Amino acid sequence: ATGQYLAAEVDNDPCADVMRSKLRGQPGAPVYSLVSVPHGHDIASIFELDPTTMTRGDSLVPRSSFVRLRHLCTNTWVHSTAIPIDKEEDKPIMCKVGCAAIKEDKEAFAIVPVSPSEVRDLDFANDASKVLAATANKLEKSTITQNERRFVTQLLTDIIYFVGDSEHAGCDPLLVEAKNPDRERQKLLREQNILKQIFKILKAPFHDSGEGPMLKMEELIDQRHMPLKHLFRLCYRTLKLSQTSYRKNQEYIAKEFPFMQKQIGYDVLAEDTITALLHN
Repeated sequence: ATGQYLAAEVDNDPCADVMRSKLRGQPGAPVYSLVSVPHGHDIASIFELDPTTMTRGDSLVPRSSFVRLRHLCTNTWVHSTAIPIDKEEDKPIMCKVGCAAIKEDKEAFAIVPVSPSEVRDLDFANDASKVLAATANKLEKSTITQNERRFVTQLLTDIIYFVGDSEHAGCDPLLVEAKNPDRERQKLLREQNILKQIFKILKAPFHDSGEGPMLKMEELIDQRHMPLKHLFRLCYRTLKLSQTSYRKNQEYIAKEFPFMQKQIGYDVLAEDTITALLHN
């Protein structure tokens, strides 16, 4: 989902020292924790699959099987821990995954194939996020072309069909309602930073970097800016659909509540989105 690779690095956390001492092996030997790295050519990102069933030395590991993971360059075994990563949260839910010298039989991992449709959804969300980020940047600098604006308008329409109900494809995207919202797709919009980029787009034309903003909010009523106004309406419709019956996205969008209030009264569907948010 991030395009990054799994790797291991030395874990100097004092908490890890205490909780993982029995897995350390020889006294003074380091323990490791798994991290993400941007490049696949990093030797620290190479792992071996060790099947839990008897196989010939040269045979492939079966697809629907359990394996242990050996980290190649440290010769350590991947294991779970109860050491929280998100310590600052009220209820931490993320735990470190570590590597240590001792191989425990219970530390086996399932190999689970990902469905092609899930991969397609992820690719779409990932690519869409990059385009939206580039658009926000161009809007901020007033360098967006007419064709680029048309392209992102179509992309937002596709995102609405994607997160709403695909049966609506071809109808007015501003009328799409999520009667049976797809939770996984809603989640992708948040995790792939699409919601984040949408808020950047909504803010970008009014950003003043020293030479005055590209636009003032009240100027949206001018007929010349109708394409931009339509773009904003699509942004708000996407926000509304992404939070339908999904608490996590509601909380994420609610953080931008003060900003959305500033766009009330300009016919960009800010009220519609706020009402849906408050209703939930």
